[in-house]
Amino acid sequence: MRRRKVKGAKEKLLSYEGLIYEAEDLNASFLENLGWQDSDVWVEIGMGRGQFILEYARRHPEKKFIGIEMKEEVLLRALQKLEDAPMDNIKFILGNANLMSDFFKPESLGRIFVNFCDPWPKTRWAKRRLTHRNYLAIYQKLMHEGGELHFKTDAEALFEFSVNEVLEVPYFKLLTVQLDLHNRETDIPTTEYEDKFKDKGLKIYRMVAKRG
Repeated sequence: MRRRKVKGAKEKLLSYEGLIYEAEDLNASFLENLGWQDSDVWVEIGMGRGQFILEYARRHPEKKFIGIEMKEEVLLRALQKLEDAPMDNIKFILGNANLMSDFFKPESLGRIFVNFCDPWPKTRWAKRRLTHRNYLAIYQKLMHEGGELHFKTDAEALFEFSVNEVLEVPYFKLLTVQLDLHNRETDIPTTEYEDKFKDKGLKIYRMVAKRG
């Protein structure tokens, strides 16, 4: 299904002053400018319409959350949801997560979520996958000791690839592998995309890895 463009989405996004920031405008002082440098900061890469990270922020008011999304009209939907139930422990970044090292200092994050990213199925595209070891190296640099990487997907081949990548690097320890997440009761927040597949009875794969 084609993603519908929302006319004026960029302008509408920028009207949410103090909630949304453009990745290209940020630098390594970002968390300090927010006053979050001493907080436990959790980040979701490719947050979509925000159901997952908004629910986490609601459940954990003691932590700080940042959602990163590069599609303007999709991020706009998340911000509109926040209008109904404002929270002061969440911010959003519009832009490419490849720039993360520019606006997060080393060892500044407690957790990184990667949910239902593009599987890039062809072998020659492997380095584009957000769980390729090149990305894992970035994540471990940005997370403090004991920080966690949480990954969910409906793509079995991508999940197998991701688990193997984690096992091949020395700086992550694999904690959890779930081959059918919703086969039993779980209280883990879901994404909008995930709900559609869960309702159809399709498998969701989940992995948690710990830095250190």
